[in-house]
Amino acid sequence: MHGNLHCVKFLLRQPGVDIHARDRWRASPLSEAAQFGHDQVVQCLLRHGAGWCEDGAGDLLCSAVVKNDVEELQRLVSLGVDVDAPNSDGSTALQRCSHCRQSRSSAVPH
Repeated sequence: MHGNLHCVKFLLRQPGVDIHARDRWRASPLSEAAQFGHDQVVQCLLRHGAGWCEDGAGDLLCSAVVKNDVEELQRLVSLGVDVDAPNSDGSTALQRCSHCRQSRSSAVPH
């Protein structure tokens, strides 16, 4: 899935565009693109100055842990997400692993 990459590129060329804009749920373009698997849009936004700091990265990682989705964890890490990024409650993905029913070894690749 690519998202709407052509529109993203066009909008990023517009003067004054806010790459860090948030919606009412505090989601940014970067966190939305990552959440919906639009990796090319994520890469484009990162190249234009978006950053993972305080951008929902911890929530995305923790969500993958809760779902026991190692492939999603690997995808997010490959996109540059800091594995120690806290979620909105202050927990990291590794901390969430200890709360889940699955063992840490089954939720996090070696």
